[in-house]
Amino acid sequence: RVVTANHVVGFRVPQPFIIATRANGTKVGCRVVATDGERDLALLACDGLSGVHGVDHVASITLPIGTRVVASGNALGGPLIISDGIIAYKEWAKGKLFCSVPGGRGMSGGGVFTYDGSLVGIIQAGFDEPPHTMIVTSTLQLMKFLIKNEITS
Repeated sequence: RVVTANHVVGFRVPQPFIIATRANGTKVGCRVVATDGERDLALLACDGLSGVHGVDHVASITLPIGTRVVASGNALGGPLIISDGIIAYKEWAKGKLFCSVPGGRGMSGGGVFTYDGSLVGIIQAGFDEPPHTMIVTSTLQLMKFLIKNEITS
């Protein structure tokens, strides 16, 4: 299963939605199995995605302002971008992090990670102009979404 931003898959996407091209060039078809517009999260089930391992996650709320993070995504369907920055602000009432990371526009649905590889959250929006802010849905909101949809593995 794959988690991404809900607005990335939206309602205009035909089923199955081709989400990835594997290293060998084969396409992986996925279908939307759960969405949450408020948290801007979607869960996809992907056929032919065996052998892919999940990532560890960290409780985003425990990370202090200034923690260095790395964002990854395919900006507007282009090549993979990996960019580093920091957690600049936390808005816990809404379960959002604001990270100062360059290259944010079009990276929605990608992940933000600590330097040791633990997931911090899912990119919801990004802006190219300084201070290059990314709005990130926290792992707390991600876990609530998965529990609500009875996803345990």
